[in-house]
Amino acid sequence: MLDDRMDRLLAKHDEIVPSSGFTNAVMEAVRREAETPPPLAFPLWRALPGWVAVAIAMVLAFAGIVRGPRVPTMDGIVAPISSAVMAWLVIWAKGGGTWILLGLVVSFVAVKVSLSAVSGKR
Repeated sequence: MLDDRMDRLLAKHDEIVPSSGFTNAVMEAVRREAETPPPLAFPLWRALPGWVAVAIAMVLAFAGIVRGPRVPTMDGIVAPISSAVMAWLVIWAKGGGTWILLGLVVSFVAVKVSLSAVSGKR
């Protein structure tokens, strides 16, 4: 019984007619799209020298780290970078650097959450 009723409902072929002006609007959009020039290609050859310079700088920086750069201390003695890093870590610990970093992270997260709530974007 249900199948017969469904077949009758589906058997009705009402003609679907677009609203007035729809065809003209679609054709105008197609013409406008066909007339727009293609997007500009990425200037690969102009960007290549910059990429090469960045690659060279990264290689030189890595070589400097591996070679073990030296840092002058207050005594005038040149010390390895590891002792300079240790000095910064001591200053970080004595100055409350962890709490400062935590405060900055919490503030950043609070601002991002509030802005996303206001703008409706997630």
